[in-house]
Amino acid sequence: FQQMPKMPIKEAEFGTDDFNYLLYHIQLDKKRAMVIGKLFGAQFSENVSLLRRTSKEFNKAAYFKGNLSEYSFIALFVVSVLLVLAAVIVSFNLARQISEPLMSLAVATRRITQGKHEHQIELEAKGEMGVLIESFNQMVVSISTYKQQIKQSQRLSVWKEVAQRVAHEIKNPLTPIQLSAERM
Repeated sequence: FQQMPKMPIKEAEFGTDDFNYLLYHIQLDKKRAMVIGKLFGAQFSENVSLLRRTSKEFNKAAYFKGNLSEYSFIALFVVSVLLVLAAVIVSFNLARQISEPLMSLAVATRRITQGKHEHQIELEAKGEMGVLIESFNQMVVSISTYKQQIKQSQRLSVWKEVAQRVAHEIKNPLTPIQLSAERM
């Protein structure tokens, strides 16, 4: 019967106390049909029932096997899509963790070049990025300290020049007086 899977097959059983008949009706095409029967003794009836139940269970298992493979494919596809989505989300988070400190560093560098030497990065990062941010903040402190030293040095220079001019102006009128005193 398995060689003719497209033909509809119907099964029937009837019997008496001593004999059982198992009949199969096979529709060959629209006009032709075939009936096959087998006569069994009553003692074989239980075996035939067991064989029929086993056949039905096998057919059910084959049906579910086909469906399970479809369900397995669908489940595998869904799991794959979820894994791809998770990978995309994780990669975006990792990229953001790298790009945020770099963007902060670029903005801070731009402000430093514009003369705003007090701008430090207030972002906590770990690993190499944390070391880079810490180094940048130390550089900003060094630049601020150096800038203050330059301002103080400039002030001292200005005061020194002012003191020299005042001394010159004081000495300037005294020189003719001293020369006159020496002549006398």
